[in-house]
Amino acid sequence: LVRTVSSLVHTVSSLVRTVSSLVHTVSLVRTVSCQVRTVSSLVRTVSSLVHAVSLVRTVSCQVRTVSSLVRTVSRVRKVSNLVRKVSNLVRTVSNLVRTVSSH
Repeated sequence: LVRTVSSLVHTVSSLVRTVSSLVHTVSLVRTVSCQVRTVSSLVRTVSSLVHAVSLVRTVSCQVRTVSSLVRTVSRVRKVSNLVRKVSNLVRTVSNLVRTVSSH
């Protein structure tokens, strides 16, 4: 009987250790699961940041293009003004020539 009780105590003790180990394993699994969710969230955040950086680069390129277009428009206006002035000069000279030739 003493041997049987001793064997039962040993078996129960072994079961307690197994259950304790299982509880610890479940706790570790929960921790790992939580860490996986955190890493997944971080990956999504990094992906969003990469996309944002790409958008910033695109916008920066578009700003440079717009700036270049503004400079081009300014040059076109200057040339247009010069053409207008030359046209006015030609008209004035033509009028002078007409006036001189009529006298």
